[in-house]
Amino acid sequence: MSENTSLFSVYAENLKSVGGRTLEARQFAIVEFNRTMAKVIPWAVLEERLSPRYYDGKRGRPPFPLGLMLRIYLLALLHNYGDERVLFEVCCNVVMAEFCGVDPTVDKIPERTALVRFRTWLREHEFATILEAEVAAALEAIGLELKRGTSVDSTLIKASSSTKNQTQSRDEERSSTRKGEQYYLGMKLHVGVDSETGRVHSMECTTARVHDSQVIGELLHGEEHEVYGDKAYVGQTAKIQEVAPQATDKTLAKARRKRPLTPEQEETNRAKNRVRARVEHCFRVLKCQFGFRQVRYRGLARNERHLRSLMALVNLYQFRRQLLAGV
Repeated sequence: MSENTSLFSVYAENLKSVGGRTLEARQFAIVEFNRTMAKVIPWAVLEERLSPRYYDGKRGRPPFPLGLMLRIYLLALLHNYGDERVLFEVCCNVVMAEFCGVDPTVDKIPERTALVRFRTWLREHEFATILEAEVAAALEAIGLELKRGTSVDSTLIKASSSTKNQTQSRDEERSSTRKGEQYYLGMKLHVGVDSETGRVHSMECTTARVHDSQVIGELLHGEEHEVYGDKAYVGQTAKIQEVAPQATDKTLAKARRKRPLTPEQEETNRAKNRVRARVEHCFRVLKCQFGFRQVRYRGLARNERHLRSLMALVNLYQFRRQLLAGV
């Protein structure tokens, strides 16, 4: 491992000398991203919770170490890699190998079927729920508890319209919706975000045609004093107060036909938007930093588990500096 570390250090130092937004500079950004995420992910706690249920190797082929399999799985999530791609990167890219703590010239790397079985094993043991709980505990340990307000919003996750599959059909749990003048096929991710810190504390997945306002109750934790939302959530005061009786509805005012907003309402909307805007940050990390722009599986249940793991990692990324400062 010492040789691998020295090789990685030389690689990183070479990239530091490159100026501008060149390919090498972007690669150096990936180096920093991997190193940061490797520090903030609670590896020891996750392994401790999973190891009692992991295959003991008393029969059949000895299993790969749980830590290695977990690191490869989370590396694929962080970069939106498929199974074959992530294994290729671990074998051929020193940056990815360093994240997984292996030297591909010496250590044995699992094959694709082992990774598929491991992902199925994680799904059966509710890994997404475990990761959510441990990330929430880590954030609360550094003082990022849930505050008085929640901002809610949703984003479209596109799906492929191709029918080139075993059933020669599209996923029945996906639907289309129109945004502006364009139609999209896929699903919606709805999130509830702490309006003060930007921490994601709840999420729901639905088909694309479900209106944002229909799931607002599932996005609140119940202790809110203020709820912020865009104009899609207008008129949901009763639903909000049913879940959070102390909450004040601070969704944006919406103009009606022949009833434009007054200057006072527009100024109030701008003030609310300055708070509400924090809900957009998690979508930027998910789609731009992690590269997750299209659903990976068929069926809402599998995609929701996948997204729950991703949103837990989004929380770690958003508060990486606070987490590193608390180490």
